[in-house]
Amino acid sequence: MKKITQAAIALSFIVCIFLFASCYKSSGDYQSPSQTPTQTVVKYTISSSSGNVTVIYTDKNGQEVTVNNVPPTWTFSFTADINNQTLKLTVIGMNNTVTVGGTISFNGHQIAQNSSTSGTVTVTTIVDRMHAGY
Repeated sequence: MKKITQAAIALSFIVCIFLFASCYKSSGDYQSPSQTPTQTVVKYTISSSSGNVTVIYTDKNGQEVTVNNVPPTWTFSFTADINNQTLKLTVIGMNNTVTVGGTISFNGHQIAQNSSTSGTVTVTTIVDRMHAGY
């Protein structure tokens, strides 16, 4: 009987060690929903096969901004609290034979892209954090 009691105590001790060891707290990678940042990083990227272009994009306040003489490869990013907002990126080449393209990324994930060989392209998307999954 004494051996069974000692074995039960030893087994209980080992089980407790495994239980406590499995309750390890990670290095802080997890954030509860109340700690999750509401800031969103939006990134516009354009390309052109020839020469500078005109770019029209939606800024962090929802306003259209026009930039002329943009080089053939261009990237612009901003951080803002954006949700349920339409983002638009238009690339206009210097003539109608230029191949142009544009992408919109949201928190590092490409969410919209388009290209055209007619010199003009528009990319439009609605940012909805709740359904985007990132």
